[in-house]
Amino acid sequence: MCSQDQEVGDGTTSVVIIAGELLRRANELVRARMHPTSIMSGFRLALRESIRFIKSNLLIPGTEVTRETLIAAAKTSMASKIVSKSSDFFSAMVVDAVTSVGRKGADGKMKYPVSAVNVVKVHGRSSLESALVPGIALTATRTSTAMPSFIKGAKIACIDFALQKHRMQLGVQILVTDPTKMEAIRQRELDITKEKMQKLIDAGANVILTTRGIDDLCQKFLIDNGCIGVRRVTAGDIKRIAVATGATVLPNLADLEGEESVDPATIGEADEVVEERVGDGELLFIRGCKTARSTSLVLRGANEFMLEEVHRSLHDAMCVVKRVLESKSVVCGGGAVEASLAMHLEEYAMTMGSREQVAIKEFAEALLIIPKTLAVNAAKDSTDLVAKLCSYHHTSQADVSPPRRAGWPRPPRPVAPAGPAPPCFPPPFLNHHTAGFQGRPPLLWPRPEGRRREPTLQPLHPPCPSPRRDLRRHQPLLPPPTRLRRWSTTWSAACSSPPCPRSRASASPPRRP
Repeated sequence: MCSQDQEVGDGTTSVVIIAGELLRRANELVRARMHPTSIMSGFRLALRESIRFIKSNLLIPGTEVTRETLIAAAKTSMASKIVSKSSDFFSAMVVDAVTSVGRKGADGKMKYPVSAVNVVKVHGRSSLESALVPGIALTATRTSTAMPSFIKGAKIACIDFALQKHRMQLGVQILVTDPTKMEAIRQRELDITKEKMQKLIDAGANVILTTRGIDDLCQKFLIDNGCIGVRRVTAGDIKRIAVATGATVLPNLADLEGEESVDPATIGEADEVVEERVGDGELLFIRGCKTARSTSLVLRGANEFMLEEVHRSLHDAMCVVKRVLESKSVVCGGGAVEASLAMHLEEYAMTMGSREQVAIKEFAEALLIIPKTLAVNAAKDSTDLVAKLCSYHHTSQADVSPPRRAGWPRPPRPVAPAGPAPPCFPPPFLNHHTAGFQGRPPLLWPRPEGRRREPTLQPLHPPCPSPRRDLRRHQPLLPPPTRLRRWSTTWSAACSSPPCPRSRASASPPRRP
């Protein structure tokens, strides 16, 4: 389930249901004395055939994937979530958010990173008042209200250390013999902190974001220089900002020469940085990022539980839209794919002449658990609906031939040459008692050529000899079907018509009186 959530982002419940059904059916096969190796081999064959059939027959190509298709895929993902009633509103928001962060990867293909969509949760108001905001929104705000709330043409520095008064490292001891030197040491500590701040400002930074704290001394220095300082920014947010603005996260100011300096190339750029009031608090918006487009979802909700559920629902929908855009293909939902695969695998199993045939059939039956579960959740008759669904798919797949595999389809049997057919012993439908045939026509052959008279058809086997003729050569092998009064009765007196030796199994044994 974790792999499903990482690769696709949705469908974890379906994976658990299918996996449980496969395990249940595999357990039944094991209890029926089928080896687990054969079961796994059949499941793997069914898996490969399912993937091949989906790619060749069930995929909707990328040229037909439109905005309406993306919205329908997002609605399908939200159908079982808490936002299902508002799926029209949120599906359009999700599609706009994912498509706005598209970028070309190193291989030249379009990538749609969901992590580039920042999600900010704000308490209060209805969930329908959620908004899609271009840029990056942060819950962290200015450290002081004396700082400017709007900066146009922002130069952003992302650092991973605290802007606080410099202190000696642990283990360092300074012995002072002159008390007048103590004030000089304190002043030097302040100067070291100011020098760090000045180097950041000299590199062009007017917005400084840090994952640590900013003390009063540094706040006053930033206010005097007209800069914005934001503290305690989360690691995920500061990495997202660095990617979007082209900045580099600086763990310290040390360079290769052992000195402290700031390279202007590590400073990011944005069109504007502004602080706005949203709900009961303020948010910091970074708009017009330099290197990559980014989008933020500002979610509104009554409480934390509602916000978390909306966030989870939108994340799953964004992952689904991302997969559709990157793979440029989509399939139908509602159990249609599972029912189609079940019908196809039933036909595919009949082409197998080994133990794997049973495992493939069980795999096909296990796939039908998805439409059955959907029908039960909708308070419908699952037996009736799944039967109709399978009937429709079987009719539509009548022209889709099963795949070719090694040795299949088998070559046609050779046609018998013209002329007299060779004898076949014994014909199963020949009745030796009546010298006739039951149900089907007899196996006939023409007389051999070489005789003057025209060839006529004769039975393959001559009729059995008459019971009254050659009685000594045809002794009865089993007691006659007549009921004997005693075991001592002689066979000659009881047997009036001995059976043919070929039909010894047809006679019934005697019964005791």
